[in-house]
Amino acid sequence: MFRFLQKDNEINTEHNAANMEEYLGYSIYTKKMRFKMNKIVLVLALGLFSTASFSQVRRWFHTPMNCYISGSVARCQATNYRFRPIYCEAQASAVTSFGYRLNGFFRGWVQPRQSAFVFIRANNPYRDPIVQARANARCLF
Repeated sequence: MFRFLQKDNEINTEHNAANMEEYLGYSIYTKKMRFKMNKIVLVLALGLFSTASFSQVRRWFHTPMNCYISGSVARCQATNYRFRPIYCEAQASAVTSFGYRLNGFFRGWVQPRQSAFVFIRANNPYRDPIVQARANARCLF
């Protein structure tokens, strides 16, 4: 008789657990699986964001350029004020007195505390001198 009560008691506890799962809407196993899936998604998301933040992304920055004009030549310079070499791409354009546009460019490494120059020369400086010059440079480490 004791064994019969013990089996009956086990059946009742299993029945109560099944009712509790139906009441809560999920089983214990799905809760464990949901926790494991959330853990996997979290690890993958953190891994993706950490590799994106530490990857070698080229971050260009603009460097100011100064332009000096004599009648025949426009000279624009970009100076590296940092303590390590930078790679720069510079473009310069000039306008002559008759309205013609002249362009020049520079691409290369600029050492610390040094300058890179872009020169634009007029075709006929006595009749058509350079009257305006502009330049921009973008650099990266």
